[in-house]
Amino acid sequence: MRVDEATAAGVPAQQIVEELAFAATTVSAGSDVSVQKVSVLFAQLARAVSQMRELEMAPTQDDTPDAVAEAERDHLVRRFEYIIGASCYNGNIQNYGPGGVREGEGRSFRYPVRYRPGAGGSVKVRGRLPARLSSAELRSAHYSFGANELHIARALTQILDILTSEYGLDLGDGAARRQTS
Repeated sequence: MRVDEATAAGVPAQQIVEELAFAATTVSAGSDVSVQKVSVLFAQLARAVSQMRELEMAPTQDDTPDAVAEAERDHLVRRFEYIIGASCYNGNIQNYGPGGVREGEGRSFRYPVRYRPGAGGSVKVRGRLPARLSSAELRSAHYSFGANELHIARALTQILDILTSEYGLDLGDGAARRQTS
């Protein structure tokens, strides 16, 4: 979410960030900034972040059936990609715990996904793909395997297309987007 969207929603995000930056610089310069002032700023920032997250999950302004279905499709692609990316396992990884005690072989891990932002280049994500991505950016999500790429978002979109056209899956009500993942 952009700062201007947060401000339009009544969240003074930019002001809070600027005040926190000022407090941090005055503390590092040796000035006395009250702990209460900093804690109030952090509480305001936490509320602003919470409100921005709620706005990200809110229905889009364009409530046409096609727009709702597209938002639903994007939400499902992000959820399914995360499940697939988090299903990696390497049996050759040696696990050692505290004190160097061997805890067995193998480890599950999240395979990083990459996407191409509108400005070009490639961005690596180790967690969930951001909800703020445009549909085109989301469709560029892929796994890199050396010189090869697996275009996971395009494949998931094709699967959803098959489910909607051949099996009657209805993506028009937005139910999956409203659920927490």
